[in-house]
Amino acid sequence: MTKFTDGKQIATITMTDNNTGCDYENEFFEVGGLKLNEELNAYEVEDVTYLTDYAQSYVDGTNPDVDYTEDENGNVMDTHTTLTYTIESL
Repeated sequence: MTKFTDGKQIATITMTDNNTGCDYENEFFEVGGLKLNEELNAYEVEDVTYLTDYAQSYVDGTNPDVDYTEDENGNVMDTHTTLTYTIESL
């Protein structure tokens, strides 16, 4: 579970690999390059709704920034990811 804030809202996002049970939202969003708001314990971003939409499109297999594995018929293979998130106003 990782928190992100845009100053107006705070999003709590968890992305879990269903094969391993490991959470990987920190790696997915490359939080090492983001500033941490220590008061909120949340990484600062421009738009938390964009982040949740981006993660959802990854899970759905529709994110144009991702080179998905495809089956022999050209269908996107399941990402085996469970996405959960909440967004709250500050």
